[in-house]
Amino acid sequence: MKTICNQFIKNFSEIVPLQERSSILYNLIEIKEFPEKWFGIEIIYLSERENIVESISHLSHSKKYICDIITYLYENSVRVDNWKDIVADLFGEQIQRLE
Repeated sequence: MKTICNQFIKNFSEIVPLQERSSILYNLIEIKEFPEKWFGIEIIYLSERENIVESISHLSHSKKYICDIITYLYENSVRVDNWKDIVADLFGEQIQRLE
């Protein structure tokens, strides 16, 4: 069973011509696969022009570790186009097999 729980929402105001009004949702994914649980990350970018959803589901068995990563992504306003690079740095080559 897969559950997605929103952890943070970062809202950006429209500043013409620098940026459009948009939001980024930083979500925790929990997957229950008997007998274990997996945790992952979902990032959603929402604007009037486009919506982008990206996720990696099976990152770790540690909920706290994944929540710490999500907090880091949120606090540093990491965008949807480069969050996987940060996660790849943390998990090394292991992430290549997860996508």
